[in-house]
Amino acid sequence: MTVRYIMNDKCAPFYACNWRKRQGVTHSLCFSFKASVTDPIIEKKVVAVLTPANLSIAINALNQFEKHNTTLNKQGEMNIQRCQYQADLAQRSFEQLDPANRLVAASLEKSWNLELEKLAIAEKEHRDYMAKQEKEFPACRKKRA
Repeated sequence: MTVRYIMNDKCAPFYACNWRKRQGVTHSLCFSFKASVTDPIIEKKVVAVLTPANLSIAINALNQFEKHNTTLNKQGEMNIQRCQYQADLAQRSFEQLDPANRLVAASLEKSWNLELEKLAIAEKEHRDYMAKQEKEFPACRKKRA
């Protein structure tokens, strides 16, 4: 549904379905109707729903949602820090080893690489989560920035 306007000495908005036209099925609209028919009904419904109690519920839900997102964000950051610590620990173990001990060196290098992979996965998951949040709720992110 889109809003359209007829201009014949005045603006007369109407709603139109143009899906078939966009898909190339037909050159005409699926259906349309005057906004003056539906807008008063919609306005009454919106005003009836916008009570102080309902607004309070909506604000409370938004606050809980933001707290949940903040918690998930902190968990992601802490996971990255933990993975970084483990990777640094594995690197130090590898670097302190006598190079003559090849079997242990290979094992420690493998362990270090595994920790680096875990770190890369944690960072990617956190970036993906943050990108998803930005895409789905851009206004919430900009408000806090």
